[in-house]
Amino acid sequence: MPAEVWERLSLALTAEQALRQVRESGESGATVTQLADRRRRPRVLVGVAAAAVVLITVGVVGSMAQDSSGGSEVITATDASVNAPAVLDGAQQDAVVSSEVMAPARQVVSSGIDYGPDTMSGDIQQVVDTMGASTARLMADIQPDASLTEGSSGFTSTLPLLRSCLTWLTGSSDIQALFVDRSTYEGTPAVVVAVPTSRKGSLLAALDVWIVSLDCAQDQSSILGRDQVSLALE
Repeated sequence: MPAEVWERLSLALTAEQALRQVRESGESGATVTQLADRRRRPRVLVGVAAAAVVLITVGVVGSMAQDSSGGSEVITATDASVNAPAVLDGAQQDAVVSSEVMAPARQVVSSGIDYGPDTMSGDIQQVVDTMGASTARLMADIQPDASLTEGSSGFTSTLPLLRSCLTWLTGSSDIQALFVDRSTYEGTPAVVVAVPTSRKGSLLAALDVWIVSLDCAQDQSSILGRDQVSLALE
């Protein structure tokens, strides 16, 4: 038991002993003992005993805490709040997500166009006009698609597969396609991937175009065609 706890307990017991002696000396010359006096004594003893129990408990717990930690450090609520991870509100969480993750494409569509090598420029221009890119001029001005998946199978059905295929096509994991069109190429189901040719600027002057099989197996058999299309921008 710590010395200061033992000292408090000793003082309490000494005070009780002195109080008892005073009461006994006062009662020795009296012939009548008041009932109230008899009832008061146990209460004082109970109070002192309770105080002693509290002091002993505090001393034992304090000693155990000191022995287990090797010191007398006290953990406060302030310390806990400092060490606790910060809780982000909804806006902050959205900012973190948007800063860490970029959508693989600005828009994912299903135009229904049957692309072909002789009509590729006109077909691409048609999609560009439909999505408003011919007047926006800047990639950032293109209204992003609410849903960036298309179909229930193939690499356009999930964002991870779409990102994986785009990374394989472009050789970079941080490039965003202008659009991905799940359609057909000469009557065969295929996906047209259009990426801005200029990777440094944001002007949509030309697009690199890949025609890819639905599974995007990431080998040469997956690429059904390749082209570069200059855009007619207003």
